[in-house]
Amino acid sequence: MFKNYRIRDYNFKLIIMVVAITVIGILAIGSAKESVQNKQIIGAIMGLFLMIVLSFFDYSFFLRFHWLIYVFNLSLLLMVAIFGETVNNAKRWLEIGGIQFQPSELAKMAVIIVTAFILSKFQEEDGANPKAFKYIMWITGIVFILIAPENGSTAVLLAGVVFLMMLIGRIPWKQIGKLVGAVGVGVALLVSVIVIIPPSVYENVPGTHRFSTWQ
Repeated sequence: MFKNYRIRDYNFKLIIMVVAITVIGILAIGSAKESVQNKQIIGAIMGLFLMIVLSFFDYSFFLRFHWLIYVFNLSLLLMVAIFGETVNNAKRWLEIGGIQFQPSELAKMAVIIVTAFILSKFQEEDGANPKAFKYIMWITGIVFILIAPENGSTAVLLAGVVFLMMLIGRIPWKQIGKLVGAVGVGVALLVSVIVIIPPSVYENVPGTHRFSTWQ
């Protein structure tokens, strides 16, 4: 379950870079809204501690529970839709035990873990088995549908990460081409609706505030 590390083999450079980026982010947030800076510092310390602890686990240990992790994150996303808190006209936050977080961020990691497992399971000498593409589309599509209405930027980022993973996993170009075409048509239609329809038509319609999350 645990990796056998020698201290000299530990990637301290990666830790230093993560800490540096985090400090820059906290300073940037503090300059914009100083009142939330302390929460960011506490969150950064907790995240750094958790990151170091998890780095000592063998990644294959987590792959054993890939579907459990995925279903758990789906449950959190559904809880957001029902019990989530609305901030800046978008319901994307969940509060459990006094801790407020965005389940969409955890969902990204869950999708990456499951996608990696599928690609490794269906890997063949000439590339990934076509079944891998179908499974990946299902697990990514469900999460995308739950995230996109309220957090469009995260949904787009998730789609990009999965796309790169499929390229690295050698999914046949024919299947990837179909995916890119479908996504392109969908984005074009969405942009057309937002640009062509005057804001006065939908600004008073419940739920249409979600368009703002794509900006």
